[in-house]
Amino acid sequence: MNALIRIAILGLFLISRIYADAQVMISQYIEANPGSTLKGIEIYNHTANPIDFSTTNLEVFQGTNGGACALEVTVNSGILGPYEVWVIGTTDLVNYAAINGLDISGVTGFGFNFNGNDALQLYLGGNLVDLIGVCDIDPGTAWSGGTPLVSTANRNIAIRTGICNGTITSSTDPSIRYETIGNGANPLGFGNAPSCPPNTISTTFGPSSITVACSTNYTGTVSFTSTGTYNSGNVYTVELSNKFGSFISTTDIGSLVSNATGLATIPITIPANTYAGTDYRIRVVSSNPVSRTIAVPTIEIINSSPCPPTIPAYTGILLNEFSNGPSGSQEFYELLVVGPCGANVDISGYILDDNNGDFGPTGLTQGHLKFKNHSQWTNIPVGSIIVIYYSGERNPNIPADDLTDANNDNVYILPFNNTIYFTVGHEFPNSSDYSYSPDISAPPTLFNYLNRISFLNTGDAAQTRKPNGDYFFGVSYGSTNGGIDDTQISNVNMEEKTMYFNDGDFRNISNWSIGDAVSGGGDETPGAANNVANQDWIDNLRSSVGPCGLILLPVELMKFEGEYNDGEVELLWKTETELNNDYFEVFHSTAGYDFSSIGKVNGNGTVSSPREYNFVQRQLASGIHYYALKSVDYDGKVHDKGTISVQVDRDAVYYSRLTQTLHFPEEGNYRVYNLAGQLLLEVNGLDKVRFSYSGLFLVRNMVNGVVTKLF
Repeated sequence: MNALIRIAILGLFLISRIYADAQVMISQYIEANPGSTLKGIEIYNHTANPIDFSTTNLEVFQGTNGGACALEVTVNSGILGPYEVWVIGTTDLVNYAAINGLDISGVTGFGFNFNGNDALQLYLGGNLVDLIGVCDIDPGTAWSGGTPLVSTANRNIAIRTGICNGTITSSTDPSIRYETIGNGANPLGFGNAPSCPPNTISTTFGPSSITVACSTNYTGTVSFTSTGTYNSGNVYTVELSNKFGSFISTTDIGSLVSNATGLATIPITIPANTYAGTDYRIRVVSSNPVSRTIAVPTIEIINSSPCPPTIPAYTGILLNEFSNGPSGSQEFYELLVVGPCGANVDISGYILDDNNGDFGPTGLTQGHLKFKNHSQWTNIPVGSIIVIYYSGERNPNIPADDLTDANNDNVYILPFNNTIYFTVGHEFPNSSDYSYSPDISAPPTLFNYLNRISFLNTGDAAQTRKPNGDYFFGVSYGSTNGGIDDTQISNVNMEEKTMYFNDGDFRNISNWSIGDAVSGGGDETPGAANNVANQDWIDNLRSSVGPCGLILLPVELMKFEGEYNDGEVELLWKTETELNNDYFEVFHSTAGYDFSSIGKVNGNGTVSSPREYNFVQRQLASGIHYYALKSVDYDGKVHDKGTISVQVDRDAVYYSRLTQTLHFPEEGNYRVYNLAGQLLLEVNGLDKVRFSYSGLFLVRNMVNGVVTKLF
């Protein structure tokens, strides 16, 4: 053989081998016989570099019953983070991993049909990086070997401790690399990375339960022990999981800038009015490098005195009940009109939708349903109940149609495809564009092309939105996240279930319940109050006297915003009306908590027309600054008017969780992508924008090409 050719072949082999050792591996495998339940693999990125599947595709090949390996599934979107995992498998497996995984970047649902005697090959960017079994060989019932025996038939097996890269050497003995975790019906461990990264962080938190209230934070400390090497500028951040213990959507509750290792503590603040729950978890993560963490066991958050609900400063539509129905497509939405108690309001243009935009990618249905500009909707009593149902498979519990409230009981019963009272947006939103833009092309004939109010049993959301597309209210379940208000009622399948509101704060998910939707009975109550407490709440809405079930705000704020320019921050706010308003007080913080008063601005007493105010702060350090605004009545009563964030010396991309605002270095053109590679937001000519998603995102500066990774 020519020496030059030999060198070239050797070089290709080394490159292939380095590639295999430097990217991903199959860290866990599960196969449950019989049938197609619980089948899948966990892919681990054992490097410090993220992998963008949109540019470097991940492929899984399968060799069935001793046959040649053929392409089975391709993952071509999403980001696999450093020392994190990606799960590919059947719905029940990926749902388990999404909820329980501590180190999960994302999941791909795929109906694998492999059995214990099938071979699997993993390719990244067209290069073989790992495998289980041997293509073109039939082992009988399973690949097996070792003592104790490790088998691929009806087993959950995970990579052995100390093995931290893939292999391209075929083997019929899985015990060389794997150990048995349990049988194939037990998905334990899927979503948790193996112990391979050079740095580790172990978190310690003393209390097993903590208490917050309406206006009372919990403050304390979290201890952690770190090992390895951390770079200058590293930030240790304390993350609080959601109420189900999942870290896919987290809240930052404390931080420490340090590259030291060993034992340390971080002060934390768990915000007032955090929803109660028994399955919260806490962990510490590092930023440079990103390190795997070991979370504390579950803790309970007790909300001893949740804040009472406040009436929105605008008219709106709340969910009061929604259901998957007793079978098939027998879903319905039950809506409740809110606004000034006892008044008639305008809800024309309001949007009714399933899971688009704010609750993650699961359950997306193209388009939405919208209330027409009809006299019935422009002058409807507050406290009215509106039931909208799927007419193609009518739920047997739906009362007779009452399109116009002919019997004057404040209840409307309508099929979703009534073209007199509803219209649709058929083009937006969809699975890749979450906007509520006007549709460009002409819609198909009437409403016969899609059911707008269907729910996916395994995970979806019901939500209402303002006429301009802004989020108003929603509740999710299953594999979706909790959205802006963290209103995820359950993390499990809701087939044949109904979800309904009781009373109190509708945005506190503990005030919601889950019932049965079964044929011939159950807990569905479309067109009627859900229980006695719910009836009282609705009656208060319909009354023009008394507390009305909600709390009216003396000062109706139209806007509150801030801008940094020429070394100073100018705050601007505008009121719509004021009642006995003595003054406003402005508070400042650099951490998002522990605010200090920095000044007062006189109010206008009682006025019914808009008023504008401003306040200036100078000599500020670089970074994000937080401002809280409060109004004070003549009798001394204080009202919280909200919090905003302003970026000073804008030289980077920042995100404020507190105000859900994305800050850019300057006014320009930016695009924001999610883990699946979907374009969530396109920004033109702005330096900040509201951004209500939770998770891991990429922000691309379209002018200079710089990409920033944000949690």
